Amino acid sequence: MVDKLGVVDAIALLEFQRGSTVAPTTVTEWLNAYVDHLTGVEPYTKRKYRAYILNDIAPFMGHLPLEAVTQFTDAAWVLWLEERGNSGKTIANKHGFFASAMAAAARMRPKPLIAYNPCIGTRLPRHDVPEMMFFEPAEYALLLSAMP
Repeated sequence: MVDKLGVVDAIALLEFQRGSTVAPTTVTEWLNAYVDHLTGVEPYTKRKYRAYILNDIAPFMGHLPLEAVTQFTDAAWVLWLEERGNSGKTIANKHGFFASAMAAAARMRPKPLIAYNPCIGTRLPRHDVPEMMFFEPAEYALLLSAMP
């Protein structure tokens, strides 16, 4: 089972078969397992997700049992990311990864790891795209004349 499923899943399956309870899975453990099992994803993307886990999620809530994460935890994490200087777009990217992992935990079978996805409904900071600006023909001619 370990070779086929990996250590975490093999232990969970064995405990499930024995009918005993499994020690709570932490947020960091779940997120790493989630990334390990992603399919159709480039290696760069997996490295980026692992950096999110290491730098942005683990320091804030990585030690918590997965079941302990609530909407308030998620909202507090978003505020924490904002306080640390993350842009709205960066927060949206990190939250998107976290929300997808939590949704997967809620869909696990035969028994979901969590009862619901606590990320649903969390409002994220705005990340307006600046309006594109173009030179007028006279401005472009001036710029072009100044170039060697």
